[in-house]
Amino acid sequence: MTIDIGIVLDAVLTLFFLIMVGYAARRLKIIDDEFSKKLSNLVIVIGQPFMLIGALLKNDYSPDLLKTGLYIVLIALAAHILLALLAHIFALGFREPDERKILEFSMIFANCAFIGFPILEAALGPEGLFYGSFYVISFNIFMWSYGMIVLGRGRDDIKMSPKKMFLNYGTTPCIIGLLLYIWQLDLPVFFVDAASFLGSLCTPISTLVIGGLLATRTLRELFLSGKIYLFCLYKLLVIPLILTFVAAVCQLEDVLVYLVAIMCGLPTAAKTAMFAEIYDIEPGRAAQAVGVSSLLSALTIPAVIFAARLIIGLI
Repeated sequence: MTIDIGIVLDAVLTLFFLIMVGYAARRLKIIDDEFSKKLSNLVIVIGQPFMLIGALLKNDYSPDLLKTGLYIVLIALAAHILLALLAHIFALGFREPDERKILEFSMIFANCAFIGFPILEAALGPEGLFYGSFYVISFNIFMWSYGMIVLGRGRDDIKMSPKKMFLNYGTTPCIIGLLLYIWQLDLPVFFVDAASFLGSLCTPISTLVIGGLLATRTLRELFLSGKIYLFCLYKLLVIPLILTFVAAVCQLEDVLVYLVAIMCGLPTAAKTAMFAEIYDIEPGRAAQAVGVSSLLSALTIPAVIFAARLIIGLI
């Protein structure tokens, strides 16, 4: 299969524009710290669960499709293990312990749902959302397990919780959506439509929050740092290209190679900045990682997809 880079570029530029609107809104004091936190909670507690459930409900049940979805869970788990290994190696170049672990966390965990889903839909069509919802199952389990181990290095107050691995606003909705998908219940039209509307809140609000996060830092703080560009080089180009090459060498179907390329090439998850603030682990560096990687991804995501096409053609 081939992906229309023009369609992907349009989707990426749309997200970039939304981030810039969020930046302007923060500068104009339409969004402040308190409002930004409330918007983040709105997305995580209400928008995200319905978005994940809705992505699964949009497809008619078939055993083959379910089998593919569960296969994607395993692929995503393997991808995150390799991401963790590469991130740990690359993060050794950052000397300060807190900075090292927040940037390592930032390299592993991408904005898979809020930015990833619209990119997947543009690149792969409706089935892209279906695949993405299964990918996010592994993402959330890995974030609440290994992610907590990374953040908890040298700290006694941050520990992995087996309970949170499965009971959180990402994994739980995926499990609920998966059960609804398997059972194929005849859900009322109003519920399906409401789930779609609530899920659609995620991308515009989360990008506005990211833009607002950018506006909390001076341009000097954001862009005049060699470290952030080195981080983005690893995060947005080197690591996704390595994962794409591995996926192609493993003879995955073309659509799955593109899935790995897109999901691994996304900017840092917005939750990174939230965790950094909660646990006081370099919140400024975390905000920089989220904001700058989100901006630069407008250039790198189409480049990674184009590179994936070349890799598929060569292998």
